[in-house]
Amino acid sequence: MRILLVEDDEILRSSLTKTLTTQNYAVDAVTDGEMGWDYAQATTYDLILLDVSLPKLDGLSLCRRLRQHRYEGAILLLTAKADSDAKVLGLDAGADDYVVKPCSAQELCARIRALLRRQSPHSTPLLTWGALQLDPSTCAVTCQGQPISLSSKEYGLLELFLRSPQRIFSSSAILERMWNFDDLPGEETVRAHIKRLRRKLKTAGVSDAIETIYGMGYRLRAEENRADEDGLTAESTPSSPPANVPLSPEVALRVALAEVWDEVKGTVLERLAMLQQVVAALPKEKLTEESRHAAEQAAHKLVGSLGMFGASEGSQLARELETWFETASALTRRQQKQALPQLQSLLVALQQALEKLEAPQPETDLPPETAAVALKLPQDAPTLLLVDDDEVWAKSFQAVAWHSHIRIESVTTLETARQHIAKSTPDAILLDLGFPEGPNEGLTLLEEISMRFPKVPVLVFTGKEDFSYRLDAARLGSQAFLPKSVPPAQVLQTVRSVLEQAHATETTVLAVDDDPILLKSLKACLKPWGIQIVGLSDPKAFWQTLTTTMPDLLMLDVSMPEITGIELCQVVRNDRTWNELPILFLTAQQDSETICQIYSAGADDYITKPFHGPELVARIVNRLERNRLLRNLAEIDPLTGLVNRHRSTQDLNRYLGLARRCKQPMCLAVVDVDEFKRINTLYGHAWGDVVLKRVAQLLQLLVRDEDILARWGGTELFVGMYGVTQVAATAKLQDALQLLRQETFQADDGQPFQVTFSAGLAEYPQDGTDLQSLYRSADGALGEAKAAGGNCVKTMSQDS
Repeated sequence: MRILLVEDDEILRSSLTKTLTTQNYAVDAVTDGEMGWDYAQATTYDLILLDVSLPKLDGLSLCRRLRQHRYEGAILLLTAKADSDAKVLGLDAGADDYVVKPCSAQELCARIRALLRRQSPHSTPLLTWGALQLDPSTCAVTCQGQPISLSSKEYGLLELFLRSPQRIFSSSAILERMWNFDDLPGEETVRAHIKRLRRKLKTAGVSDAIETIYGMGYRLRAEENRADEDGLTAESTPSSPPANVPLSPEVALRVALAEVWDEVKGTVLERLAMLQQVVAALPKEKLTEESRHAAEQAAHKLVGSLGMFGASEGSQLARELETWFETASALTRRQQKQALPQLQSLLVALQQALEKLEAPQPETDLPPETAAVALKLPQDAPTLLLVDDDEVWAKSFQAVAWHSHIRIESVTTLETARQHIAKSTPDAILLDLGFPEGPNEGLTLLEEISMRFPKVPVLVFTGKEDFSYRLDAARLGSQAFLPKSVPPAQVLQTVRSVLEQAHATETTVLAVDDDPILLKSLKACLKPWGIQIVGLSDPKAFWQTLTTTMPDLLMLDVSMPEITGIELCQVVRNDRTWNELPILFLTAQQDSETICQIYSAGADDYITKPFHGPELVARIVNRLERNRLLRNLAEIDPLTGLVNRHRSTQDLNRYLGLARRCKQPMCLAVVDVDEFKRINTLYGHAWGDVVLKRVAQLLQLLVRDEDILARWGGTELFVGMYGVTQVAATAKLQDALQLLRQETFQADDGQPFQVTFSAGLAEYPQDGTDLQSLYRSADGALGEAKAAGGNCVKTMSQDS
């Protein structure tokens, strides 16, 4: 089990880490709230132990942020404050429990075990499998009452399998859960511990508890299917499935892999031959940069290709070769020669792993037509874009993903990926970070996608598994981080999970009512309208449900046992995080006193029972639209619909930072309607508003979705264009000006009039390196355009 400890007291942090480690937990310890957030984004923790008083980001704020981003693990707060108000604040922030310092190690460990037990499917403290028994409270393992002596990692492995008996754990998943980032070994370590654990269990009389799932990982064997470790019994051998019965995911994957192996085996062997050729030349000649780079890329591609076919050992060997060639340019000629025996040994082992690797065969006699069936995808099937220069891996993945109901598209270069995404935005992206263009180019593309297409989830898929890489990916907006050695089933499962989350129902309503029949009626009534109802019949579980659901609207019944809807409404309105949540009451009481109490508590609206479906939908939609309008007022200019100064300044500064790191151009334009004061004087201020709004609409037609279009007040509009040169930006503005010249406005008295605008344009970095200097340059160019009579676009370097 993995725990994140966020504590700034060095002595306490060290003491807690040591205590938890002795209890067989893998512990990552950090010193401030921001680091805690980064670590929580980078991997999955079973529990977060969180001090309240932290630098940079306090514990309560971090707790709220975690819950708002749907972290569902346990959170245990540590604080020196023992008063009830402090505890209420902590629990209301989303914590599961609260410990007052100083606290004994025994009590803390007991509370942690209790929280972890709540998340486990097992309701009892003891974890069992047949005669095997594990007691988390004492870390004791017994079989038929006799103790079994296990190491810390062996115990952790067994507990992991017993707590999740149906789950398949890959080697990388086991590493993530059982080792901290400061001591992360390779996958061969997992295999060694599994082997030792099996041997000890067999000695104790338990010989078949853990089974290996080919190409996927390990899991606890179902007790009713226990068989001899060396193979299946005759009774348990699966028979040939009927043709009309769908294949299990495991068998389907084996079928697909068997079909693709013969096709790609030659390419895989060519990559091995490339590595052998480069290593064989080391004693005779100096390793050139071209040869080093080619070998590094060949090894990098083997990591993913071999992992796809379940050859995890070969994948690990290829990763070691990739790491050596990646750093070889910094080695002297003598150091390169000294590494020759190690490289030759790795290549021999890699070749042996390839010789053992045969086309994976299903364990059943499948109907001949089964493998040939092509899946016809529906038109609305989600699209996954693979960005990976390893064509073998991409082809293999497409073959095993035929049953996933996901449309797979593939590109092999970063530039092609940029063009593809801009032309046809996919539903999700699976991005390899290792490209020949450079070690950080994949991260650069990730950052660009996160900024320009923030709604498209990106899953990082790479052979580099060190924590700093994982942390960079999380900070730049990746939704998941998958090592290339993981089996395809796990990749597909993660992709589906991310797609489901990205395409979740847009509107969620939390309905609290002690009548389950009414809750069921609400779900049936609102589902056709795309509104998801989360029903809650126990008001005591309200706060936990609210923080985990994060609804768009809250629906309350007035009269409920123990806690009334009015009391819940008051609690929500008193909380700074939730006080703007729309609240609608459903009530059978229509007397004036009850209605007065409802509105006094902070309700937005109410509807009487029995309710009429269309009326309820109309009330909900109306309230949500009103709430969105109120939120937009803080960021949107009401006249033009463009973002305001506060919001656009943040976006422009982010684009500038990206342009600086990626060495990309960025243009800032200031657009102003010519003779605007004269238009207001002659035709009235209403027509001035019409003109300004129309100019904004024309600009919106010609700029890209990711460009920033803003109004900072007055008559000036601002356009920020990332990755666009001054020449291209000028052409866009001139096109908008030409469209405006062709339009004729008609005043209230029937008099026609035409409008033009002037624009000043500045480009990063030659005209300015920050937002303020760029604005001064663009404003200066605008002044020149006005001085020249308007109706034109000017830049700092040339006239247009």
